[in-house]
Amino acid sequence: MSKKLSIQLTEDDQELFQTELKTELSVVELIRLLPLLMAARGRADTTSGPPALPSLSRRGGKYAPLAAFLRTASSPCLLSFSRIEEVLSGPLPPSARKYHPWWNDGSATHSQAKAWLEVGWRVQAVNLRDQNVTFIRREQV
Repeated sequence: MSKKLSIQLTEDDQELFQTELKTELSVVELIRLLPLLMAARGRADTTSGPPALPSLSRRGGKYAPLAAFLRTASSPCLLSFSRIEEVLSGPLPPSARKYHPWWNDGSATHSQAKAWLEVGWRVQAVNLRDQNVTFIRREQV
């Protein structure tokens, strides 16, 4: 179901920016994007137009919320599988809990890998026994 998101940026009662966007993201996903919106606001140069806001589409599919989470995370980032499921607002597939290749950065066909690679992260380690994964920023390789 498409939702309408209204954004209004004001400073000292002066309106700097206002827009409305249609999005397919859930309310939970939108709330998780607030840190990115605040960061965009902090970089806004009001003399050159509205701030550059992050995409609010489902581009990236099911794993877009994980990508959004990683954008603001510190590296290295150790996440339990259950924490990733909270971020995704849904379960990981059973293969993520059973097979190391699910976490492989090298597969161009895996939507999950595309999500973290597109925001500058890679998998450093996966521990299937403890059910966690460590991500690091690619420039730290």
